[in-house]
Amino acid sequence: MTDDMNMMEAALNEEALDEVNGGANTIDIDGIKVLCKRVRVQKGDTLLKYCGKYNTNIKAIMKVNPIIKNPNQINIGWILKIPVNYKA
Repeated sequence: MTDDMNMMEAALNEEALDEVNGGANTIDIDGIKVLCKRVRVQKGDTLLKYCGKYNTNIKAIMKVNPIIKNPNQINIGWILKIPVNYKA
């Protein structure tokens, strides 16, 4: 199994757990508790779209989503953690 597949499986399991609290959870980013929303990438989605919607930046999104290697390429179906009101 590839690393990308392992990460996707882990994200799917976390998404199932997060449904209890509306798809949101807190994570630790550099010692700061940050609210993160989980989103499933849909056709037409971009990191910039998420930045505007959740008041964050691309650097913060990439920091919590190691699956993203290129900020200009996210794949439909990926489940991403989006930090809310946090900028790296």
